[in-house]
Amino acid sequence: MANPVRLHTSKPMHTVEVEPITDGLRLRDWSLPAAATVAVVERMGGRFATVCTTNDRRRPGIGLEAVARAYAHTYGAQALPSLHPSRMTDEQLNAAWFAEGELPVPECAYDPALHSPEHGADVESPGERAAREEVAREVCVTCPALRFCGLYAAEVRPASGIWAGRTPEQVAEHAAQLDQAAGFGQRVA
Repeated sequence: MANPVRLHTSKPMHTVEVEPITDGLRLRDWSLPAAATVAVVERMGGRFATVCTTNDRRRPGIGLEAVARAYAHTYGAQALPSLHPSRMTDEQLNAAWFAEGELPVPECAYDPALHSPEHGADVESPGERAAREEVAREVCVTCPALRFCGLYAAEVRPASGIWAGRTPEQVAEHAAQLDQAAGFGQRVA
């Protein structure tokens, strides 16, 4: 897979972002739980500062993107969106999806802008956006990585793009159903 296209041409000096846990990140923070595959990371000037939380520590019903935005607000930093699978390196995909064996290449890797456009929603007309999202959904249907992408999307709860054939709103709804099925939606008396 080619190098991913960066979401931002220049990163702000102080950021909080959701990212896959790589071996490099584990070397910087040796206390990361073995089961964790995705982390909310604070960076200063592009350099690692701290791991705020990980996917195995998140509260049910709250996605990591929302957690990253809250940390960014608290720290006075800018929250950067999660990387769409189409824009991840092979190492990032392996870390985020925690797959065994050969990892399937996501179909969106061949046309990242179709699933995760670099320009804002205000650049597209509603008709153009609907057409692009429809084609992206069709590509997702036959994607060999559909299951991995769907689980990753349910974990990070993205704010934009098409993930596993779903809009962010549909991902949030699906994630809530997964939480409910796992018993997280039940209230304790």
